[in-house]
Amino acid sequence: MERKQQDHRFVAKKSVYPKYVNCHYRPLYLNDAEKCRQIDVDYTVEKLRQLISDPVTNDHVERISQLLSDYLHEIDDGYPVKHLPVIMKILEFLIWKSRETNDYREHLDRMLQLCSKPPLLKQASESLTSSVIIEHYFTFLGYLLTILPNEEDVQRIHEALDCLLIRQTKPINVAAVKLDFRRRAMENSRLPIIIIELLEAAMPKIYPKILKLAYMVASISNQCCHRMLQARILNTLLTRMDLPYATELRCTAPLDIPLEGEEYPWDIMLLIMKLLWSLMRSVLSLKTLPEHLKDLPSPKRCAMWGLRYSFKRQILRGQYCAVNLRIRNDIAALIFAGIVALPSWDLVSSGIAEDIVNLLSAIESGSTKIWAENVKFSDSNEDLFFKKILLMIIAYFADIDIYFFVMDKAMIMPVILRIIKFCMNNKEDKESSSLILLEYAMHILSRLAPRMETEFMKRKGTFILLVILKQILNVEFDEYLAMIFIRSVCSIILQDNVFLLEDFQKHGMISLLIKLFSNIISLDKLTMRRQRILTLLLISLEGLMKKQMFVQQMCAQRNVELILKLFTKCLHQTNEDFQIDQRLLLAIGAYVWKCIVQCAEDLQIFLNGGGLYSMLDIIEVASYPVRCLYLGALTDMCDNTFCGPCLCTWRGVDKKTGLISLFMSIWREEEDRIGIKRNADGSITNPEFPQMGTKQWIDTYRFQLTENISPTITDMIGSMRSKIFSILKIIERDNEKYKIAKNHYKILLEELSTEDHVTLCIADMYLRLKLGQMWKELSRYLEQTNIIPLSVDAHLIAHMVQWHHSWRISIQDRQKKLIAIAKRADEISEKDELAMIRDSKLAPTLEALDDVDRIRRTTDRSYMLRKKALQRQQVHETLSFPRDADLEQCHRTFSDKTNVTAIFGQHHLIDIPYVKNFWNNFTEISSISLPDAPYNKVLYPLEVASSFLFYKRQFTNNYVIESLNW
Repeated sequence: MERKQQDHRFVAKKSVYPKYVNCHYRPLYLNDAEKCRQIDVDYTVEKLRQLISDPVTNDHVERISQLLSDYLHEIDDGYPVKHLPVIMKILEFLIWKSRETNDYREHLDRMLQLCSKPPLLKQASESLTSSVIIEHYFTFLGYLLTILPNEEDVQRIHEALDCLLIRQTKPINVAAVKLDFRRRAMENSRLPIIIIELLEAAMPKIYPKILKLAYMVASISNQCCHRMLQARILNTLLTRMDLPYATELRCTAPLDIPLEGEEYPWDIMLLIMKLLWSLMRSVLSLKTLPEHLKDLPSPKRCAMWGLRYSFKRQILRGQYCAVNLRIRNDIAALIFAGIVALPSWDLVSSGIAEDIVNLLSAIESGSTKIWAENVKFSDSNEDLFFKKILLMIIAYFADIDIYFFVMDKAMIMPVILRIIKFCMNNKEDKESSSLILLEYAMHILSRLAPRMETEFMKRKGTFILLVILKQILNVEFDEYLAMIFIRSVCSIILQDNVFLLEDFQKHGMISLLIKLFSNIISLDKLTMRRQRILTLLLISLEGLMKKQMFVQQMCAQRNVELILKLFTKCLHQTNEDFQIDQRLLLAIGAYVWKCIVQCAEDLQIFLNGGGLYSMLDIIEVASYPVRCLYLGALTDMCDNTFCGPCLCTWRGVDKKTGLISLFMSIWREEEDRIGIKRNADGSITNPEFPQMGTKQWIDTYRFQLTENISPTITDMIGSMRSKIFSILKIIERDNEKYKIAKNHYKILLEELSTEDHVTLCIADMYLRLKLGQMWKELSRYLEQTNIIPLSVDAHLIAHMVQWHHSWRISIQDRQKKLIAIAKRADEISEKDELAMIRDSKLAPTLEALDDVDRIRRTTDRSYMLRKKALQRQQVHETLSFPRDADLEQCHRTFSDKTNVTAIFGQHHLIDIPYVKNFWNNFTEISSISLPDAPYNKVLYPLEVASSFLFYKRQFTNNYVIESLNW
């Protein structure tokens, strides 16, 4: 009766899935009396849901088994997505019922196997609405891990997750949910959280399997890693990192003795490290941490103790086994990654920071003690990596106060200095491990010395640095070692510690640095690394010499000579030289500005040596930052002393560009860079904003103005126009001196183009325009903040804004006048030139020259013979056809360069009656009178015949040529 109702419902309700005719039922459920019948999977799964949900019918084992058999027989490629909610209920029902009834065991096994296959979509649009279902499905798979009765079933879920998230089973149904969609659903499900709960509660026997599952999930998704970190997975992993410590009854600080007990196998330890590194890698790759991880607290103290104990155990085991060496290095790198990616890690209270500081001495001594047992370190790659990690951790500690106190308490400065001396004594080449460790140790010294200056000077740190510097100077130049040294020294000097600077000066470091500077300049090539060393040297010398007038005067001549030599090196490069680093030019400019311009004696030596010419040459070709810096130095230079002779006589690369032309060109380039529009002739396009760039306009008119930020002042900072304006005003201030220089050299304002004059017109009003912009800013700020000024103040502001507007109009008028004057001058010059040509009667002269040339050519016999021979050759080449050529294809088309006159539409025949029928009759020929001959000449037949035979072809060619010339 129920089967009839099923058939009736099947007809009444149309299924979206195809109807199958089932004629091959399993003998377990069917007998010979049952006939072939149609199965509606939608109806079947719905009927199953009703049966298992009803407390009355969920005990009908036979009926439920029959429906399950029908459904599973039709579902071979995976569960349809729309069936997943019911499938999850059926699976949970079978798991609980299979413990009571063995009849469900086979169905449960089959359904767990089908979980390994991706769910199926009826149509692609289902993916838009099925994400929540698939997320719930992955959560349910995690839930199954907690309720399945035996390990075999749990293993099936592990395999199912592996197939769904990693492995691509083949062949795959085209309707299967895509891999990336399944992974996104897993990320949003509770599966990662369930795995963490399982890790925390797992017994040691099944702990490795849960670890594998956690690693699989973490390795494919950074989002899962973030969720697991947020769920405090590190507490579990680090606490259980060392098995003997994890099995302790209480969470206490580990004793300074090794705990006895069973340890993890190597593969489990490596798996733990892989999982930890997957978690750390997910946050190390981010520039900023997600919001839910920024306030992530440090792992529990018990977890940090577990990490510390495991770290010490692996250091101890590392001297006996290579795998433990690898695990030791991974833990050290993990500690470094933890404090970098997650700054909340507390290494002080757990004792890890103290252990790392104590391990540092092993780099120099080669051994340390772990649990009262000596541990030795070699020069292998694994030990070198471990030492590098230790040094990097110490370098990171140097900037954090709490770790700095630990290092200060442990007296780390003598240890660092001993490591530096040890590395210097054992270095061989730039690939040696000692030189690599020296680089890290010097970096640590540059961080610690400014904070431990007393200890540094007490331990003779300056003397050790000078020894290294002398060794660099006394042996063949080593770029790598010099780079390590100068980078550390420069970092120390830039901290501007007064005690260290005085100590460096007292021990004569300046003279040695100048000597190193001189040695590098004397080398043949300025490689990029050498340029970088020179840059750091200049920064270091500037830091040691600025505001120290006695030091500058002591080294004045030598300093200026080296700078001039370096200028020459930069400006006059050979083909073998490297491209000049702009940072080197910036360092040179800063050194000149701070150490030469401020000292009158040094500045005079610099000017006499042609340094100002070199600066202008660099300004002409350099980039914007270099130009801006050098113009600032030039401003102070012109303000401190008279530079008229150099400024008046400088010329650019083309030997035509003067100082003012250079300044105006730079002015226009900056206007283009910041978005100020101009006409083709250089005049302003928009009189409302003649000197306002795009960014300044946006900050002024689109954003809310504040009382502490002025877009106008911001625009002037770092602007080349403000510095050019200052130099022009200094020249105007010293106008009398510059007039004398101009009259002497006569080239300062000579040969300025109209465009330069137009630009100079607006440059002269730069300060007034900027003041007007500031008054406009004030007016807008009062308007935006609804502040009503007093009538007197309001009148003053309005008057200044209007005055600013009048300046803009006057600039535009002046530019128009300059352009009109230049245009009128061009017209007058053109008219004068035309009148000069007309008055000089040049046309008849040219015609006479043509006649003279024609007469010369026609009277020169050798010239005429060469021309005639060339003409004959060209005609011969044109009229020479192949023997087998078709007569219709033979034509007389001459080249346009051939000196002939072609006659089109005519056919010339050569008619010679005297030689007609020559071969048939040799009768006497009457006398022939040649046209140009003064007498008559009689040609006898034999003579005519012989002449004709010899000159037949030549006569024809000559005739053709002559006829073409007629």
